Amino acid sequence: TAYTNAQVTALTLLQKTSGTMADDFGVGLEFHIQGAAAENNIADITAIRNGADDQGKLLFRTSAFGGTRVPGITIDYKQNVGVGEGATNPQSRLDLGQLLPALEGLRIKIAANTPYSPLVIVDGSGADVFRVKGTGEVVIGATATNGKLTVNGDVALSGLLNMGPVLRFSRTAVASGDALAVKDSACAADFGSN
Repeated sequence: TAYTNAQVTALTLLQKTSGTMADDFGVGLEFHIQGAAAENNIADITAIRNGADDQGKLLFRTSAFGGTRVPGITIDYKQNVGVGEGATNPQSRLDLGQLLPALEGLRIKIAANTPYSPLVIVDGSGADVFRVKGTGEVVIGATATNGKLTVNGDVALSGLLNMGPVLRFSRTAVASGDALAVKDSACAADFGSN
């Protein structure tokens, strides 16, 4: 072809049936290796029917010890992506499924000198809602940090709040007449405006 910006199908895999196709009907590629012993199937990429004859799901799988096929990545027709066991029918844009023991769900590693935040969640208008900075600071509802945790807005806390030896309040952040009350059976304190 003379086009320089088009995709051309170089290989087509076709699986036919004389019956009615059902979900999981499909075709794939297998990857094998062989040494002096037996040939081993170590991975595959399979495309299967997913909900309708013109809807597909793409499976990337690897083989674990003993040749058991293990789900790796699943992409469904809605473009939801599932990763690992329990996520072969992903229920969200990114579904991490069931974690195996001693594994973390999501780890993002960044260079210490990067100016970018490794994790940012924005609202529909593109404004920051939640940001984790490369320095480990967490920002909610703001863009600038003022410590390890910066929250712009009200905070509802249920449970125990453990604090260090210093408790600091900014007078400019407290409206006239507002107060902070700390009470339990052992002590009572009231920090309010004068």
